[in-house]
Amino acid sequence: MSDRLFYALAALVAVALIATAVMWPQRPGRTPGNLGAVAEAQP
Repeated sequence: MSDRLFYALAALVAVALIATAVMWPQRPGRTPGNLGAVAEAQP
C-alpha cells in the first residue's frame, strides 16, 4: 500500500470517528455537549 493511499484512508477514518463522536448521544435520551443546556433554556 502506498503512503499516499494509507494517509488518505487514515484521515478519512479519523474524520468519520470525530463525526460519530460529535453526533452520538453521550447519555440515553440526551443531546451531546452543550446542546442540551441551549435547548432547555428556550421557553
